[in-house]
Amino acid sequence: PASQETLLFYAKGIEANGAQDQLPTSKITAQLLGLASKITTTLPEQTVRGVYQEVNGLLQQFSRLPSLTPDAAQQALHLAALFAEEAGGQVSEALSRSATASTFAPVDAGETEAFLTLLGRVVQNDPAKTISFSQLLPLTQEYATLPATHPLRQLLTFLIKTENEQTVPSLQQATGRQIEDYLNRLGINMEHLLAENKPEEAARTLKFALLELAQQAGTVEKSSVAPDQLAKTLELYQLLQIRLANESLFFLPLPFSFLQQGFLLVDTDHSQGQSETEPDQAGQSDKTVALHLQLEGLGNLQVDIHQKEDHLTLRFLTENVEKAKFVAEFREELEQWITTGSLDSVQFLVGAQEPVKTLLKKIATGDTGIIDTRA
Repeated sequence: PASQETLLFYAKGIEANGAQDQLPTSKITAQLLGLASKITTTLPEQTVRGVYQEVNGLLQQFSRLPSLTPDAAQQALHLAALFAEEAGGQVSEALSRSATASTFAPVDAGETEAFLTLLGRVVQNDPAKTISFSQLLPLTQEYATLPATHPLRQLLTFLIKTENEQTVPSLQQATGRQIEDYLNRLGINMEHLLAENKPEEAARTLKFALLELAQQAGTVEKSSVAPDQLAKTLELYQLLQIRLANESLFFLPLPFSFLQQGFLLVDTDHSQGQSETEPDQAGQSDKTVALHLQLEGLGNLQVDIHQKEDHLTLRFLTENVEKAKFVAEFREELEQWITTGSLDSVQFLVGAQEPVKTLLKKIATGDTGIIDTRA
């Protein structure tokens, strides 16, 4: 179960990064909210039954999306059956507006805020503008006044939970914490977690899931990449971390779909003349971060970030002058996005090299040039 949950976690990211073979979760959510808005209006009973049947069909589609956990898919099927039952008969008392004291569960401020966040996200992710925030806003009042057993209340609660907890956003739009979750669950620290007696956390990593898959015969099609090959790639990342740690460098893979190659190196500058027993505080905050990227459409790009206390110095290296001028056009926008300090200077130069060659050169010029080329 832990491996299945981990694989679904990364499958969500793949779907969010552009898979078109399934109806996106946000699109179905918008359609369900639109139907829920219809239910709250005065409609003939026959029309209401038709809307319930539409909700049933959408929930069945929803349950088949690969971005849902098994529990969420089961909840979607349960709700689909509930709406199908109501569509097949007369509108029952459970669907009436009268809430009894035994079934009414008040909605707190946090739930209301979560629901408003859901509405805003659905409207924002609707490129065709088929639904508006003002159209969905009345649902907020309905959500707060319906009984806990009301199918509509259950549907809205399910959508909030699914959108906020089950769905992983596209990495292009992810926050730093969400990207951190992607990196932490890769399993680069799996052995370390096991050594710290944290088997549950280790079992939730991608490396653990791949090793488990590799042991199961007949689970992988011939045309797909074998799990053991992917596991060896993660072991290559671990090898690089170990090798570069001797040079006080920290290596992280960057799992973005628009990256053809890429890695990040963090180097803490301790050359401030302080002793090892009494490190200088200013020296501890003096860091250099180097991003070596090969971006789709832009080619090789190197970004050097030097931070001393709250002052930043940036240097962008591209393949040629034209690309350097293109990147330089976003200087003002770049300054607006910096929130951790003030930008002292920024340069746009030429000289970026292919990331893999840069990394191999860095390893080869060290004390031991050992690298597992089989991965």
